[in-house]
Amino acid sequence: MRHYCDLEKHYSDTTGKLHTPCPFKEITGVNVHVIVKNGICYRSRQCMIVRCKFNCLQADLESLLSIVW
Repeated sequence: MRHYCDLEKHYSDTTGKLHTPCPFKEITGVNVHVIVKNGICYRSRQCMIVRCKFNCLQADLESLLSIVW
């Protein structure tokens, strides 16, 4: 049995989601990002790594900064 953390990337035809290893798993405890259609990890509300490209907090902060500036 292969674990998701052993995979480079895996697309599930059944769920329509992309599974990819988290580059910050030592910090976050999230081994695998599960990417939904908008490019955001569905676990991103648990993850406080703002610089992660799959984190919805990054998009929220960018939107907020664009309003402030």
